[in-house]
Amino acid sequence: MKEILSRSSNLKYDKCDQFPKNGYKLDAWQLSGNDIQKLHKNYQFQRIDVDTNKPDRFKLFVFPSEYKIAALDDLFGTIGGFNIYAAIDEAYYERTSLTTAKVKITRLAVYVKYGFNFYDKKEERGNSGSKSQYLGHWGYGGLRLVLTDALFGNKNDATEQAACQYPVYTNSPTKNCIFYPVFNSDFRKWQMKHKRGGDFLIYSDRKIIYLDNPIVVELGL
Repeated sequence: MKEILSRSSNLKYDKCDQFPKNGYKLDAWQLSGNDIQKLHKNYQFQRIDVDTNKPDRFKLFVFPSEYKIAALDDLFGTIGGFNIYAAIDEAYYERTSLTTAKVKITRLAVYVKYGFNFYDKKEERGNSGSKSQYLGHWGYGGLRLVLTDALFGNKNDATEQAACQYPVYTNSPTKNCIFYPVFNSDFRKWQMKHKRGGDFLIYSDRKIIYLDNPIVVELGL
């Protein structure tokens, strides 16, 4: 946390500033422009991993009663494993001597971050005949799902090859009513060709935590 505070230009006095001098309040959310990604980049200091590794998931499904939760609930079914992060949300900064300063952190922001990339399993990549995860049928009119592909979802799987290899139509074959099958491999090719696009990151809303006992950090100037 000291490293985060020390590198922030908003948390420094100049050594030439007259001492003593009144402190000021830092509003990290406002300084981040109400942008959760900037808050995460500049003020995040701690995280907890939730069901992100194979041993955790194994325990979850094999011993659900031990953890007093169902093997599959709405949260796990929606995003699977994820991370809970804590970031500085509000702090008070004051000069304590000619060479030191003190930061009193009074409020934290807690939020969930989840990442989804468009790579297939390592053994399923590397050639044009490999399997690739189905991402839906895309078109100018939005997104549609072919049920068998959504459930089994791998390109070149003979059980649903006929459905996943061809466009689908709604109403009539006009521009906005035609939807084409898209797979992870298609998106990766598009990224390489256009040098655009990236992984899909989801942030939850911030949960504000007020600290009855503020976190105090001493800084050298």
